Amino acid sequence: MGLYSIWPFLIALIVCVGLVAFVLRMRNPKITTLIVAPIFLYLVSAILGSAQLYFMGTMLLGICIVAFFFAHFSLRGITVERTATTPVARGDQVEVRVEVTNRDRLPKLFVRVRCPMPEWLRAEQETVAIAGLWPGQRSTVRVYARALKRGRYALPPVEVVGADPLDLFQRLARFRAPQEVVVHPTPEAAPSLELLGDDLLGTVAPRRVMRPGHGLDFHGLREYRPGDDVRAIDWKATARLSRLITIEFEPTQVGDLVILLDNREKLQIGTGPNSTLERAISLAAGAAAAVLEGRGSVHLRALGDGAATTVSAAAGDMRVLMDALAGIRAEEGSLQALVPEDVRGRTVLLVTPSAGPEVVATVRQATAGGGQAVALLLDRAAWTEERPASGIGRYFRRDAAADGDAESMAAMLHDAGARALVVGRNGLSREHAMRVWEEMAS
Repeated sequence: MGLYSIWPFLIALIVCVGLVAFVLRMRNPKITTLIVAPIFLYLVSAILGSAQLYFMGTMLLGICIVAFFFAHFSLRGITVERTATTPVARGDQVEVRVEVTNRDRLPKLFVRVRCPMPEWLRAEQETVAIAGLWPGQRSTVRVYARALKRGRYALPPVEVVGADPLDLFQRLARFRAPQEVVVHPTPEAAPSLELLGDDLLGTVAPRRVMRPGHGLDFHGLREYRPGDDVRAIDWKATARLSRLITIEFEPTQVGDLVILLDNREKLQIGTGPNSTLERAISLAAGAAAAVLEGRGSVHLRALGDGAATTVSAAAGDMRVLMDALAGIRAEEGSLQALVPEDVRGRTVLLVTPSAGPEVVATVRQATAGGGQAVALLLDRAAWTEERPASGIGRYFRRDAAADGDAESMAAMLHDAGARALVVGRNGLSREHAMRVWEEMAS
């Protein structure tokens, strides 16, 4: 008879121990306190025979139960829509708008919205709280991030967290709202690029287009007009005549430009926005912007999925080219595969971090086809303290042929009949980039 009288207490003790173990695994101090406290009160009341302690324990346990069901239904009927500003330039601010709508009949309180961001979109604050959503009400949450690197970024799912008034229990829901943010590279004029002459702008091409007022030869002086480049102002003439006087240059010829962007993975050095690949893409964007501004045409060739891909753009199509440059990644492939079959009458611009023999072979292949070759050689010595941008090779791999001297390679290319310029890692022409973006916007 004694065994039958004690077994309910044994079962209750086992259930309490299991419940305590489960609560402790949740690692929530509030829940632990509110569940362990009623169990303790029940045990004490059973020993002392106090009805008040039973009542107090039941009240605490009731609070936990009500809070659990409140949190369980806190996200029912919630819908999420997301939009983002795209495309943007590197360094600009990205605005992500999340619209949260309550389509349930009950109000939703204490809702938190979190917008996780990719690595190179640095958010000021990812989580925003919404005090309450009444039935049918829509609330807009804005999250701002800084684009630190060009690329195409797929935004992760939006996380919405619902909770009870005491924040004891939480419910997490992820809403997949597909959204891609395109970050364009910064168009950069290479140092002393103008010294290469008009060859860079495609004057070898038989079909030529006039690019008025942007040459290198002095033409004359005239009064400043709104929109003129302030760098062309003649300050001596301005001081003498007491009005703004600008220098006018002879028009430049612009034709076809073929850009060969060397994005082979084994050559890339550096990480993030300071890698050789990012520098090469910025240089390619600057050269393309100069040609398209002069109403020429640009053909960009780079490696994609192991083969050469081509993106062509004419005057007014800068957006198309910038979108293509934003999506370029380091790939495996051959440099000579980038040279198109027909380069007659075109200027071929090679942007590469390599100083190996394949560069000379590529330049000779371009010139043999009837084109004019120009090479921008990224000085790998400026990135020697960095490691390759991706893959296990960032720890072990180096391409021996690419570790040559860029200055020596430039001399070899000159002997082969090509123009060559060695480019370091310093300096982005922000003024030039802003001018390009203003022209794109207009």
